[in-house]
Amino acid sequence: MSAKEPKSKATPGFSTPIGSRRKFFQWVTRAAAGLIGLSLAIPLVGYVISPALKRRDKSWVEVGGVDELTAGEPKQLEYVATIRDGYLEAKTHKAVWAVKQSDGQMSLSRERV
Repeated sequence: MSAKEPKSKATPGFSTPIGSRRKFFQWVTRAAAGLIGLSLAIPLVGYVISPALKRRDKSWVEVGGVDELTAGEPKQLEYVATIRDGYLEAKTHKAVWAVKQSDGQMSLSRERV
């Protein structure tokens, strides 16, 4: 080969594509960053959405003692119930009709006030 001849691009032994290693590492870096981002986003979305998917909490409410009731006489017992539904918390006024039987058994009936 003389000094005046142009160098050809297809010289034997130097046929690797230009930039393929760089593109591969860029792809691997983006895939790793995407995987890390996705693995952080899934628990975050679950944390934000989970209260909306929860069922209502039903808790016991003290409305009065059994000794306050007279046998055979119905009595309306009113109370305020706090209902949590997702992010919302609501207070509702409710009432229970209670009748104490002569043998000590209780009969209850609910109604909304």
